[in-house]
Amino acid sequence: MLFRVCLPLEAALRIGGEDFVYLTKVLRLQPGGFFESVQEQRIGVYQIERREKNFLTAKLQEEYAENNEPPQKLHLVLPLLKSDKMAYLLQKATEIGVYKFWLYEPENSPAHFAETKLERWQKIIVSALCQSRRNHLPEIEKIELTELAGKFQNIYYAHPAAEKKWPDFADNSALVIGAESGFAPAELNYLAVNAQAFALGGRILRAETAAVALAARILL
Repeated sequence: MLFRVCLPLEAALRIGGEDFVYLTKVLRLQPGGFFESVQEQRIGVYQIERREKNFLTAKLQEEYAENNEPPQKLHLVLPLLKSDKMAYLLQKATEIGVYKFWLYEPENSPAHFAETKLERWQKIIVSALCQSRRNHLPEIEKIELTELAGKFQNIYYAHPAAEKKWPDFADNSALVIGAESGFAPAELNYLAVNAQAFALGGRILRAETAAVALAARILL
């Protein structure tokens, strides 16, 4: 089984930067060694031809099709969390198979969306994609909670007071995770009208725990 990177599938590649460090310093690949690059369901097998100080060149040897994606698409709607918690959540949820991440600024949190964090989060997702041998690269997009009904027909959220224990999640649905302090009254009012609530039992989970556990139950 070959190690993977996420690069364009071209006849020849010139690889520098972090991918070069990963292939040569972490994997210790040398000229003649092989690796794969993934672009959705297309997989390219490359052989390293030449290694210089800061880059290497590789040539495409063969290409094949593969699909390791879950049978349904799950959109995870997340509150902004502290950096370490968000990194953990994005990594694990990507490995599990979440299709796309949507981030909102919860009313009960001082966190604010910063474009500067997107690059780091995307790198975490790319790394998790390659490690788990998934095909689809999840995107991250900012959203207002009140915009959900205009984008999704099926929206779900967990709440301790809900009567329903576990719904049948529809394909291409959105799962909303509350902030550490829970949903604000205005957020709950919106979700009560536009989404389906379900209960996880008497215990209260942290946001990152709930997101990973629910995604795993739905997709694995």
